[in-house]
Amino acid sequence: MAWPIKSLQLERVAAQYEKLTNIRTNPIEVIQDELFWAICRLRIARGKVINSFSRFTKLFKGFAPFDEPIYDQSSFPSLSPRTLQAESAFFHFQQNRDINFTNLKPIEAQLYQYFVSTDTIIHHYVAHFINYLKPYYNDDARPLIEDRLLVVNLAKVFLNFFLMQDDQVKLIDFYSPQRLEYEQAKLLTYIMQFTATLPDDSEYQVLRDNSDSLTHILYYLLVPYLRQFKWDEAVNVKCSSALPIW
Repeated sequence: MAWPIKSLQLERVAAQYEKLTNIRTNPIEVIQDELFWAICRLRIARGKVINSFSRFTKLFKGFAPFDEPIYDQSSFPSLSPRTLQAESAFFHFQQNRDINFTNLKPIEAQLYQYFVSTDTIIHHYVAHFINYLKPYYNDDARPLIEDRLLVVNLAKVFLNFFLMQDDQVKLIDFYSPQRLEYEQAKLLTYIMQFTATLPDDSEYQVLRDNSDSLTHILYYLLVPYLRQFKWDEAVNVKCSSALPIW
């Protein structure tokens, strides 16, 4: 496919991209990054800037990989340091928002440690969901918290809703759960019930407003773990309004 942006040469964008420390190695991801970066640069040049991305900067304060500036004052001298920081944060978010179905990447290994050890709303949310599922585990099941890729994916689900403050187009939108088996239907029911346990807090409002989308993407992530759950008995769970910490 030909480079679609005539006012920015691919060679120039690629040369600047290669100077970043957070470049990716997969050729498809590299092209995605370069295209997204080019679109952002055109948007900024036309005065459509992100002046604040405070939810992200507050959430990842102290997380070194996201401290790297993507834009500097020499590239856009008319922009304030705050706007340059917000635009850089948005690029970091875009790079790390997608669900991963393969191996944990180095940046995701760092994210896992950050998510499980730092007192943030994402830490609380993932802990709440995993603790909610514990009564349904098989007796010999491996704790889900030990699956680093799953934890990172669960965190990314919430991260997308939390930062965008709405639902968004994603792979799960093109998946239709037809011909559900008994175990799958039970899992879907458990996750639907989970949404009702979310605290009545403004920060969780976006999850309650998009509960159907949230339910189905969490279900999609957990289908590979069906064998770790028990299906032949009823479990009654009393849920507290407070979120547990693992």
